[in-house]
Amino acid sequence: MFHLIFLILLMVGAGFLFYQTENNIKETRKLQLEVSRQETNISKLGDLSVLLPTLTSETSTYLRTLPMSESDVAAYATLVETLAKDSDLTIANHFDDFPKARDVSGKNILGLGMEITLEGPFQGLTRFFARLTALPYYFKIDKITILNQETKTGVKAIVNGSLMMNTEKK
Repeated sequence: MFHLIFLILLMVGAGFLFYQTENNIKETRKLQLEVSRQETNISKLGDLSVLLPTLTSETSTYLRTLPMSESDVAAYATLVETLAKDSDLTIANHFDDFPKARDVSGKNILGLGMEITLEGPFQGLTRFFARLTALPYYFKIDKITILNQETKTGVKAIVNGSLMMNTEKK
């Protein structure tokens, strides 16, 4: 009888050890999969770290083309007015009160609506537009209307567009 009880206890113990071993094997497989996944991620991060300086530089360049504050917008308006005066044009700027989503190549980007009214010689107008493209911020022109002046020589141009804004926090 003692041998039978000892055998039963031995089998229960062996079953318990088998169960524990199976659980340990399952946990080890899970950990091996996780280690493999982490190694793949480390490899991908290594590849990205090679590209990061280039992307950081491009991102900085992109962000510099978008004003972030009212003072940046005011500086842009001053530059536009200076361009107009240097091109022998009179200018009137009108900005919307608040930025709103503007369509740029199918993407919505926050933009501040702006209307620029220019008056003066046609050559001055072409000079103004050539210089406008060299300004540091991205101004999307939606519509240009050119009219003859009724009382003066030259033309009147009304430019409707949006000054794209940077919504990132400084």
